[in-house]
Amino acid sequence: MLLRHLLVGLLIGALGLPILLCVLFAVSKLLEGMNDVAGATALERVALGLFILWAVDLIGLVIVQAIHSAGPNRPPDDVQ
Repeated sequence: MLLRHLLVGLLIGALGLPILLCVLFAVSKLLEGMNDVAGATALERVALGLFILWAVDLIGLVIVQAIHSAGPNRPPDDVQ
């Protein structure tokens, strides 16, 4: 059960982080166009950190999915 919750959390991260990265990149370019170099640089660094987190999340998702697939095949608890 814990593995399934971990899988759902990693999947939400894998789907949500790219959206957040696109928004941060767009706002960074907007700030750069408004000559706010400090704000643009800060958002680019935050986006870089989130990109690294996204890559780690995808690697974790693959590993957890492999563990989940290799586990014992038991019927669900609600089947009688």
